[in-house]
Amino acid sequence: MQNLSGNIVLPANEEAQTEEPAEQAEKPFEQKTQNPVMDNLAGTWTGEEYIEKILILRGGRGFIVYKNGASMNISVSADGDLILIKQKGKPNASFYPELPRQEALKIAAEAKPIEWTLTLAGQTLTGTKKTLVADRKSSTGVSEGTVTVTWTKLH
Repeated sequence: MQNLSGNIVLPANEEAQTEEPAEQAEKPFEQKTQNPVMDNLAGTWTGEEYIEKILILRGGRGFIVYKNGASMNISVSADGDLILIKQKGKPNASFYPELPRQEALKIAAEAKPIEWTLTLAGQTLTGTKKTLVADRKSSTGVSEGTVTVTWTKLH
C-alpha cells in the first residue's frame, strides 16, 4: 500500500500495539540521579571578594555574577573528590577585577580560561583558582597564577 506521497506504508501490526501492564502505567515517575555530588553542588554559592554570587545548576552548568556586573558561564564536573569548574566562552577583562583595569584590558583577550579545582566538605567548597594575577616581574605586569578560594553554599 502507498500513501499520497508515494511512500510504501506497511499495515499496522496489532500485536505490536499492546498496552503497558497496569502496574507500569500506575508507577509514579522516578527521577534517576546521575551523580549525587553534582546534585549537592546545585545552588547559590558565595565566597570570593569580587564575586556577587555563583549559581551552579544541575547538569554541569552554571554562571558567576561579578560585583562589577560581569557574568561568566561555567561548566562544572566532578572527578572523584575533585570538583572542576571552568570558564566557558570568551575571556573578558571584567573577569579580572583584582587587576588594574588597563592591564586586564591588555591581557584578557589572550588569557586562558579561569579554572577552579575544589573539594566539597558539607556546604563548603575549598581549593584553588587558576587565573591571572599581578606580577611585577612580568613584562606585562600580569602572569598566570593560583590563588586559594573558599565558597560557601547559601541555598
